[in-house]
Amino acid sequence: MEKEPQFDYELKSKQIRQYRTNDINSVRRAVCVNVQEYLVHQGLEEDHPLSLKKLSVSLLLILFGSGSFLVQFTEYSHIQIRFVLAILFAILMGLSFLNSYAQKSSNVFFKSSGRVKETAQSKKYISLLKGKQLRILYYTNSFSYTVKLEAQIVDKPRLFRAQQVLASASKEVQFSKYFSAHGFFYPPALKEDMDSLLLSVASKK
Repeated sequence: MEKEPQFDYELKSKQIRQYRTNDINSVRRAVCVNVQEYLVHQGLEEDHPLSLKKLSVSLLLILFGSGSFLVQFTEYSHIQIRFVLAILFAILMGLSFLNSYAQKSSNVFFKSSGRVKETAQSKKYISLLKGKQLRILYYTNSFSYTVKLEAQIVDKPRLFRAQQVLASASKEVQFSKYFSAHGFFYPPALKEDMDSLLLSVASKK
C-alpha cells in the first residue's frame, strides 16, 4: 500500500491568505490562528476553553440557583430560608467571578496542559513539553508596527490566584516579517520563530 504523503500545515491551512496589515485586529487574528494551527499540527493539543472543571462549577451554580427559585413554591418557602439561599448563591457567584478574574489574561491565546501526539514531523521540543502547562501570549504595538510573542511554562492553576510563570521566552518582530508587501501571510518566518521560542522555554524547565 502506498504511503500517504505528509504535508506541512501551510499546505492544508485556510489561514494562509491575504490580510489587512493596516488593521491591528487583522494582524492579531492572522498571527494567532496560524500559531494555533502550527502547534496543533506539530502534535501539541490545545486545551478546550470549556474545561470539565468550569462546566462542573457552572452546573453547580445553575442547580443551586434553580433550587433557590423553586423552594419558594414548596412548604419550606419561609422568608428566612429564601434569604439564606439567596445569600449563599450570591457568595458562590462572587467566588466564581473572583477565581475567573484572578486566572484571566487577555493576552493569552493558546493554552496546553502538555498532552502531545508526536508524529514524524514533530519537532524535538514537543516531547520536552509533555506534561507541562504551556501558554502563548500575543502583544502588539501599533506605533512601532511590531508583534511580540511570548511562550511561558506555568504552574498548575489554583483557586483565586494567577498561575506562576516558571520559565518564559519572547520575541518581538516587525509586522513585515510575517506578511508580504501585499498582505499575504508568510509561514516560514513564523514557524522559525515559534520553533526557537518553544525550544528555548522547554529547555529551561
